[in-house]
Amino acid sequence: MTKRTLALIISFFTIIYSCTKESETESSPDTIAPSVKLSIAGLPNASAGETIVVGSRIVVHIEAADEGGIAKIEAFINDQKVGEDTQAPYSITIDLTSFTSKSGKSKVFIDYTLKVVATDMASNTSSIEQKIHIDDQIPTIAEVSLIEDSVIHGNINNVQFTAWDNEGLSSVLVFINDNLKASITDENYEFNLDTSELLDGENTLKIEALDGVGNVGTYSVRFLVDNTGPEITLESLKDGQIIDDVIPLKPEVVDAYSEVSLVEFYFNDELVYSTEDSSALSYNFDPNNYVPGEAILKIKSADSLGNVSEKEWSVTILRLLLKITIPEGYLSPNIQTNHFVIASELDGSPIDFKEIVFETREVKLYANVEFDFEKDFNVTFASLGRNGVASYLFTIAHVNRQNLKQLNFSVPMRYQGESNTYYPINGFTGGTQLFCFGRDYYFTSSEAGDTLIQNFVPSNHASVTGPIYLYGFNPLNNFYNYQFVDRPIASNFQINFADFETQDLVTKQLTTTPTNFLNNAHSFRLFGFLSEEDMNNEVYHQLWDYSYGQTSATSFIYQLNTRFYGYAHELIIGNYQAKGAGLPPDITVVPDWSIAYTFQNGTASLTKSGSGHFVGEMYLEGGYDVGVPYQWNLFFDSTKEGNIVLPNIPEALQTYPLYNLTQNNGLDLGRVGLRKYDTMNTYDEYLEQIIKANKAFRRDSPRYESVFSGNTTQAFSNQDYFFNGW
Repeated sequence: MTKRTLALIISFFTIIYSCTKESETESSPDTIAPSVKLSIAGLPNASAGETIVVGSRIVVHIEAADEGGIAKIEAFINDQKVGEDTQAPYSITIDLTSFTSKSGKSKVFIDYTLKVVATDMASNTSSIEQKIHIDDQIPTIAEVSLIEDSVIHGNINNVQFTAWDNEGLSSVLVFINDNLKASITDENYEFNLDTSELLDGENTLKIEALDGVGNVGTYSVRFLVDNTGPEITLESLKDGQIIDDVIPLKPEVVDAYSEVSLVEFYFNDELVYSTEDSSALSYNFDPNNYVPGEAILKIKSADSLGNVSEKEWSVTILRLLLKITIPEGYLSPNIQTNHFVIASELDGSPIDFKEIVFETREVKLYANVEFDFEKDFNVTFASLGRNGVASYLFTIAHVNRQNLKQLNFSVPMRYQGESNTYYPINGFTGGTQLFCFGRDYYFTSSEAGDTLIQNFVPSNHASVTGPIYLYGFNPLNNFYNYQFVDRPIASNFQINFADFETQDLVTKQLTTTPTNFLNNAHSFRLFGFLSEEDMNNEVYHQLWDYSYGQTSATSFIYQLNTRFYGYAHELIIGNYQAKGAGLPPDITVVPDWSIAYTFQNGTASLTKSGSGHFVGEMYLEGGYDVGVPYQWNLFFDSTKEGNIVLPNIPEALQTYPLYNLTQNNGLDLGRVGLRKYDTMNTYDEYLEQIIKANKAFRRDSPRYESVFSGNTTQAFSNQDYFFNGW
């Protein structure tokens, strides 16, 4: 027998043997029951036969083992199946709420048997039992001193409550916002609620009472923490703000959780106002009650819990001298000057000045020291030019913080010229003078001497173009005729004598008192307005010019066209001048006033006589010989005594040539006069009706009369407070 054959025989018998052993093993039955133990979570293991008290919900942990494996674990209460588990580790949660805890009125625990049965893979079972009493009474928490939605604050808030259980408590836990804050193991059920550790707003207190079997009694209460004073909002005040006039302080003071109990206003820590009513807060803060300078304004508020908040602003108190509002488009882009407004003392020394540019909409002039309401000062509007460009100044003296206060500029109505046009003139006698002059047209001449009509059109406003007015006058026979010519003027238009008319003309006579006053040199201009709108917008037509007319020693005759809606006039007789809306009276009574002056170093010393005047006027012009041309109008209260001192140009403006001229006594005073206005009796009324109303330069302003002295009849040259008209 070979070795190969022997190996095959041995392998065959080995296989046969193995199969025989497996068959023998599979045929042996498993009769060994599994081992089983139980424990109840949270409870100590009981001794054999001992009854334990459990809560209404228990978790039973089971230890079971078997060589063949465990098929399932079952739990029974008095043979009623209450749970099963098939996956190790074995644990069964049992709800015992359906079982009665105690019997009848005796309130004696009912005996129950908890049985756990373990079944192995061969269906062998083993079990273990535990006698139990079911305690289904939840611990009670009551008389909690913290009321729902109450508002508390501070670090000392004592909270008290009561807690009990039929079988006694094992622990009492206190949570704030689910964070454990206290564990009470005795029966002293109180704790301190420190709100400084909490955020303002809604918070939750929860108390948990646990008995020995795991029953949990819970009490939750929502409360509000308020450790912050009221919120203060004040839109009308900004940090760093200048306060120059009465300002209404209307703060919004609110508290999210408590009532506002007090609001106080402080100025530099001085209490100036206090109220307990925050529903309609309003306090008018008057800076004039306090010393000018930097200061702190503070608002302080408290709520009903005593929380305090405050808000403060750094402010500067100044004395407002004058406020000027400037509309868009006020300044002309055609003017080659720089514009300034200057406040100065009556002795000429500057107080404050501001530059006005195209973007300026408001200007305020201040005194940074105490300045009484009744104290007079000057306001000067200066358009200063360089390199031969003229300077124009307009000064209003004797203003104070009461009689002017605010000035609102109005945009001038500007026009731009169209081309000059020649129109033939036919049929007029050699002695006839032709006139054509209005707000937006006038006669001019070519280099050859031809008479042209220059027409102007609005450049910054919409205006209905009215007719032009032509009139002729022959002083030899006092013949006056006129013609209205609609615009646009036809290209073939001619100025024909035959087209002129004389209807609606009235001969007027002007006399003076004293009767011989007309022996002085005189001139007279009359202007007409075709409508109220034209009068308001100063769209005038010249109806009479200068000294043309029949004059005797005691009267002056002129022609009035009655087709016009309204009139304005300018009359100069010797040193008497009248100008303004309406016709001159038939009898002009020249006021018995006189004024004399000397002028040196910017100071005019005046000698006045007569009564009834209340406005003084000064006109300065010159500088042409030194290349520093200027014109300066100044108005003052003529009822006040004392010299009139020209305001100084601030040193900060010394680069303007006029500055050196004023420093070197280079100004010439050409006229000083006394005035009165119709419908007015005081200088304050003049400021109100003329200066504030922007009427100083208007032909439709109330009529004034003036008696003056000096070497010029010139009173106005510019058409606005600044050189700004065209």
